[in-house]
This record gives sequence, structure tokens and C-alpha cells, in this order.
Amino acid sequence: MKNQYSTNKSMTDYPGNLNFMAKITNIFIFASVIVYHLAASDCRLRIENNCIAPIRGKEISKRQSYRIKSRKHELNGFCGYLFIRFVTRTGHVSIKMKNQISKIMQIIDGKKIADEIKAEIKAEVDFMKARGVRVPHLAAVLVGHDGGSETYVAHKVKACEQVGFKSTLVRYEDDVTEEELLRRIESLNADSGIDGFIVQLPLPKHIDEQKIIEAVSPAKDVDGFHPVNVGRMMIGLPCFVSATPAGIMELLNRCRIDTRGKHCVVLGRSNIVGKPVSMLMAQKSAPGDATVTICHSRTHNIPEITRQADIIIAAMGQPEFVTADMVKEGAVVIDVGTTRVPSSETKSGWKLKGDVKFDETAPKCSYITPVPGGVGPMTIVSLLRNTLKAAQGEVYTLRGQVL
Repeated sequence: MKNQYSTNKSMTDYPGNLNFMAKITNIFIFASVIVYHLAASDCRLRIENNCIAPIRGKEISKRQSYRIKSRKHELNGFCGYLFIRFVTRTGHVSIKMKNQISKIMQIIDGKKIADEIKAEIKAEVDFMKARGVRVPHLAAVLVGHDGGSETYVAHKVKACEQVGFKSTLVRYEDDVTEEELLRRIESLNADSGIDGFIVQLPLPKHIDEQKIIEAVSPAKDVDGFHPVNVGRMMIGLPCFVSATPAGIMELLNRCRIDTRGKHCVVLGRSNIVGKPVSMLMAQKSAPGDATVTICHSRTHNIPEITRQADIIIAAMGQPEFVTADMVKEGAVVIDVGTTRVPSSETKSGWKLKGDVKFDETAPKCSYITPVPGGVGPMTIVSLLRNTLKAAQGEVYTLRGQVL
């Protein structure tokens, strides 16, 4: 009787059980090679036309669980991880499978990132205390009783307590004269016990805001509004960067969003957000190195421009101005808008709306910030970081003095 396992037979002539074992062995060897080849490399993803494609952006971790759905596949955990690694590294995946892979869209949690930065600042303050160094001192000047300003200043005072700063609140009624306010600013400039201070805007109409901004010493201008700090920022010198633009840049940095060579469209040209953030995005730095387009109220065909953008920074102050048809697949959208709009759904009778129509736009984005909970929390921690820098003499050599 002939040996049925004769080496003259091909693989397809083997009995079913041996053929099965041979296939299992080959699959195991193939999988081992793939795992060995990919284990040391990072893989980041984007969504493009409902497909996963490799880019710098979202880092995949073995600890995360990924679910890949198709008609015949349901891979979870490590199997899903390996599949994504193989797909994004080699591109070997069918069109059908590409179209059935679930979208990956990341909501940027500004509150979580802000809490991380607060913890870092608190550690610095604790170290200062341990060395017997005076803790940073932030003062805020509040004129009148504007609801938004009251809330914002209260959040700043609370944040100071959380990180161990000393804070002082100086209050005036709406009828305070410009001269009296200028005298108080001069006093704060001269007070060596205060490292930085802000004058909360807006101010009553009878007070010249620009005159007030320029009266604040650049060395204590932790809001970053003084022309000296703005000018230093534009040419890349150490300075206090305006809190909201600084917060935006930190979000991009902490989320590892690659901005190099990207087309960034900034909606809005205010001195507080639009202009400074456009300059920061164009700076030769990381994040930065972007090609920047500024759109404003006189710009024609804004939707046509935003559809070309890899990154959109919306800071126009117009609720839900940016809609899904203005955003291309895989774009990064940073929503700076915070407008109070009437609402019957809340006890206060109002809620915050951003400049982006979130629900319809988010599914198209690779990253997007919500309102509230996105850029807002970062603004306050950026102010705290500026105050810490002022206390440590990082921008101007001597505390409270411009050299």
C-alpha cells in the first residue's frame, strides 16, 4: 500500500486534517512576522472618504480597544489592533472593507487637558514653596456687573486657588472714571508683590479700552494684549501670548496634531484671537509652520475657502456659522466661539453655542473641540501659565520690571 503521505504529493493532495494544520502553521508564521515587523512602529490614523488611512495624528496604543465592523468580520481588542496596524501600514484592504470600517473622530477634551496643566503648575508652585520662594500672585480688575465677565473672573479666582496662587480681585462700579482706573493700574504696576494682573474686558463705553491696555506694564500683562507683547510674539521673541491663542496652540500640541505644511483657515481677525493665532500658526515652530488664510466679514466665498482647509479655527462670534458642507473630510476644527443664546432646555434660560454646528460637522472631522469644554478651559490655564512665567522671570528678567 502506497504511503498516503508521500512527498510526491502536493499540498492540495493532503488529507483534510493535515491540510488544515499546514494552513494554521502558515498563518501563525505570517502573523508572527507581521507582529514583529510592526511592533516597534507608531501608527496614526485619519478618516478619508469613510476609510482609515495612515497619517500623523492619532496614536494607536495596544491598551486601547478597536472595533472593526463588516458583514463577515467583527474584531475586537488586540485582534482589531493588529488588523488596523496591518491595514494602515500596508494599505492591503479591500474597497468593501474600507467602506465598512467605522469612522474614528476624536473630540478634544479641553477640560481634561486643562486639568493636566493645572496639576503641572501646582507641582511647580509646591516646589517654589518648598524652596521658600513667594508663590505667584495674580490680580484681576473688574468694572461693572456684566454676567459673562463676573463668571469668567470667578473661574480665574477659583483656578488660582486650585494651583496654589494668591489672587486679588479689584472691583469698580460702572461709573468709575477713566482717570481713577488708570491710577489703580499704575499702582498695580508698581506693586512688587503682584506678578501679573488683568483688566477684564469689555469696559464701559466712556472708558478707552486701548488706553487701559497700553497702561498695563508689559512685564505684568499676563493677558498678552499690550503692543509690546504682541510685537514680540510676531517676531518670535519671549513674551506673554494672549491666553486664548496660547490655549489653542497647546491643544494642538498635546493632541499631537501635525500642523507642518497644512492649510489653516482662521475665521475672524480680532486682536485677541484671530490675528495672534494666525501669526502663531505661521511661526517656524511646532505647532506652526502652517500656510494660513484669514477670513473675515468682508471675505467672499468663505465656504469655498474652508473646504480647502486641513485646520479650521473658528473665532467669529457667530453661533453655528460653520456647517458640515464647509468642512472637508478629516479636517481638524477648533471652535473658539462662546455665544449665549436663549434656551428653554436650561434653568438659566440660555446656553453656550460655538461658531461651529457641532452635531452635523463632527462626523466629518478627525479632531474637533466642543463648546463648552474645548478651548474655554484652556484660556484660563494659559493665563495661569503666563502668571507663573512672570513670577519666575522667564519673559522679563526681573519680577515686575521691564528691562
